[in-house]
Amino acid sequence: MKRIAKSGIFSPVQWAVYAIEGDKKALHLEIQGKGAMLPPAMKTVPWAKYAPDVRTVDIGRGITDVGCCAFIGFTALEEVTLSEEITVINAGAFYECASLKTVKLPKTLKRIEQTAFCKCRSLQNIEIPDSVEYIGGEAFSECALLEGVHIPEGITEIFNYTFFGSGIRSMVLPPKVRNIGDDAFAGCTHLESITLPAGLNKITREAFCGCEALRSVVLPHGVTMVPERCFYGCKKLESVKLPTSVTYICKESFAECENLADIALPPYVKSIESNAFYGCKALPKVFIPRSVRRIGNDVFCGCRALVRIDVEAENARFKSLDGVLYDSDMRNLLCYPAGKPGEEYRIPETVEIIGTRAFQRSLLSRIYIPDGIREIGMYAFRHCKNLHALFLPGNLKELGFGICYFCKDITVYTDVLAFSGSGISSRWDCIDPNDATVRAKFRPDVSREQYEAENP
Repeated sequence: MKRIAKSGIFSPVQWAVYAIEGDKKALHLEIQGKGAMLPPAMKTVPWAKYAPDVRTVDIGRGITDVGCCAFIGFTALEEVTLSEEITVINAGAFYECASLKTVKLPKTLKRIEQTAFCKCRSLQNIEIPDSVEYIGGEAFSECALLEGVHIPEGITEIFNYTFFGSGIRSMVLPPKVRNIGDDAFAGCTHLESITLPAGLNKITREAFCGCEALRSVVLPHGVTMVPERCFYGCKKLESVKLPTSVTYICKESFAECENLADIALPPYVKSIESNAFYGCKALPKVFIPRSVRRIGNDVFCGCRALVRIDVEAENARFKSLDGVLYDSDMRNLLCYPAGKPGEEYRIPETVEIIGTRAFQRSLLSRIYIPDGIREIGMYAFRHCKNLHALFLPGNLKELGFGICYFCKDITVYTDVLAFSGSGISSRWDCIDPNDATVRAKFRPDVSREQYEAENP
């Protein structure tokens, strides 16, 4: 190789660039010296101008770290050799080295700082030595071809976005890991299995969001909360085992897990937040234990296979009647399971409120609403494609937005000419959410007796 540039600009570190024989544009960069690669005050590395053409880098003996952003944007870099004296790879050291395929990490390495290999989209395999004690956030984020990573025994935390969008297919976390940060494995669409250590006690939001190939998960005892959107969009997830230590299931934690069919709510869970199981199309049944004190909006909305929701008899806040979920005094109908068989349903006379999306996607063709109903939540009958007729009592005070969305052939009957309640939505009878002029057929001033005679 022919040397084409050299510099002693920041003694005691020297560097030189060589032309690689047989390729006029390809360059090789060598760095050697003693101590840290870059001075703390240096904002731009002196070899930056060669970034488009450097294919290989050799960091020689004496250098103890890879400097912060030392090779950021070296898009042609394919191979790196590190000396056995390096202990730290600093933040952004190889950030967006899109062609980097091979890195051999030394056994002296102790820390891989945040974003160190972020967006190294050609990196397929990397052996992290057991000497490593720390891996920073985003360290391997968006390494789309990275299929396997061994996590050393000394690691105690997986930080935010560490493996976000990477290509890993399986992962075994070591026993000392206690926390998994935000989006740590989010977007790992090829991740099929992950083994979580017994000592794990905290997982934060969206940790496994969008892991579309993940099939089963066992959360260890000690985890007390399934965080927001933790498993959102894990389309192939079929089975989840929650420990008895879990007391909170947060917003959208299992939303859009369309193959989830096997999950049991722990006996001490206190709160199930909004949309927690939204779009779990394969979920057949749910049992709510006595400990549950709060159920948010639309928790089971879009669960098309759900045939019943049962509640433990000793629960003080909620009640189930024939598989339909109510509050404890039967005044609020919360959820009619979308997959529950049957053509008609008579809402109990005690009910005063029909909740948001309560009947969404139900198979019913007739729903009998008692005179005592004073409020119907928005989207209450959305996508009820078999529902062709609906009678609304005239004493309604609040009628939610879009209750008839996508009920294409529905006729709405009422025993008054107009609703007078101040909470009545102007688009309650709209059928098409994109066109407010497409509304349900409306039959005012019809008695309940006449309605029932016309719709036996």
